[in-house]
Amino acid sequence: MPSAPRRWCAYCRGPHDGRCPVLQRQRERDCDASRPTPNSREYDSVWRRCRDGFLRANPLCGDCQRNGRLRAADEVHRAVKIRDDPSRRLDWSNLFALRKSCHSAPTTRGE
Repeated sequence: MPSAPRRWCAYCRGPHDGRCPVLQRQRERDCDASRPTPNSREYDSVWRRCRDGFLRANPLCGDCQRNGRLRAADEVHRAVKIRDDPSRRLDWSNLFALRKSCHSAPTTRGE
């Protein structure tokens, strides 16, 4: 069976079997360029020190512990978002230690 013909890319002028890798990299750079820097999103050195101290004091994932599993936490989640109450940004009573996979689910839901 003959293979599908390669198409010429209008962006880079090269032949491709699928998506243009040059165009894909450019789109990723454009997306990253439009995103605010971590420091402007309140993830500065003060937050990193707070986060690191909180993870040292709370090394296990809270969600996993509630489900009877013991797994190391590597991220910190805020119960009350910064935009809702900026004064609680570094408040440990507002923080939860979570694994990346446990943190991703509520974050994508906007919690």
